[in-house]
Amino acid sequence: MFLLAKYYKVPRDPRRTSEKGYILDQENFRWDESVNFVIKPSEKDVRENNVVLDIFGQQVIKCSVADMVGTDFDMVFAYYYKNYQTYFDRMFAAVGIKAVDQNGDAIQVEQTGPPPVEHPRQPEAETPTSESENQTVSP
Repeated sequence: MFLLAKYYKVPRDPRRTSEKGYILDQENFRWDESVNFVIKPSEKDVRENNVVLDIFGQQVIKCSVADMVGTDFDMVFAYYYKNYQTYFDRMFAAVGIKAVDQNGDAIQVEQTGPPPVEHPRQPEAETPTSESENQTVSP
């Protein structure tokens, strides 16, 4: 399971963006954050997101906002877990895992039950054909 985070710089007061010099002052902007969970990120996901975190592999795949969320897995995971705990807990419960807070900021992920059972894809039903369609007629 992977966490994807994308950051958007938006004006604090969009009505004032036409004022001369407004967009030059960084104090007039704030960051919006969009977080998603995916089973496996595509190349496009890695390219377009600022943070790609491999939750079960406990690796930071990409982090271009290290000054905001940290650099190592424990720091980055702790940041997102604190801000999106409800979503993490729902996802973890679905796969039999829980996050355990240790020493304030250090959060460990541990197995609480059997791993989820993957359901194999059912083969598509074949269209029945009549026997006459399968016979070859020779002249």
